Amino acid sequence: MLTSYFFIAGAFLATIATIGAFVSYTKSKSFALKYLFLVFFFMALHAYAFSLPIIINKGNLKAVAYGYVIGIVSVFILLVLALRVQTFITRKFFKTYANLISIIVGVLGIIVISILLYDLRLPIINSNGIIFWNVNPWASWLTSICCFIYGIVWTYLFYMASNLTKNTYSKVKLLILSADGLLFGSGALFIYTSTNELQSVIGMVLFISACIITAPIFIMPKTSSGE
Repeated sequence: MLTSYFFIAGAFLATIATIGAFVSYTKSKSFALKYLFLVFFFMALHAYAFSLPIIINKGNLKAVAYGYVIGIVSVFILLVLALRVQTFITRKFFKTYANLISIIVGVLGIIVISILLYDLRLPIINSNGIIFWNVNPWASWLTSICCFIYGIVWTYLFYMASNLTKNTYSKVKLLILSADGLLFGSGALFIYTSTNELQSVIGMVLFISACIITAPIFIMPKTSSGE
């Protein structure tokens, strides 16, 4: 059950970030925050899909396998929505090519989901409660590479955006979001391509670390001094 505990904890923290982003959006009506809220929503859905089936019924491996598929669907929806966030913090490139990149990511998502459903494999749970998802390697590597590259791009763009603001509150938020890209992208690479217990644990630690640093940023007290 170790894997499920990691992901349910991540789901809870991602839910906090979702609520915080939604509250921020209702106050500011910023479209960037609207899409950021949706990104965290599908991040939470991904974590719930990876954890709840095994918590509810550990013996139903087929339900766990379908939970994985639902989680991956959430990942690709998240990636498409995240592009909309980046159009608000970057200049010409993403504003020009956002639709094309969204189509490419969407097509990759359809290919991956089709492979997963056509070649549905039951996961393997070891004696320590760590899940080896045991999915088709083409699907796992396509997902991993897509998430990792996207995570690096996300990290770079938010880091560059943090350099453009002198407000400490905004800078901290942007730097945390920048770190999220690296942590989630690297975590995905370890989790989705895992072939041993160590890889799975490293991936889950990276995922939960990102959730831990992200959840508080929407409830951080905002200074009124503009510092």
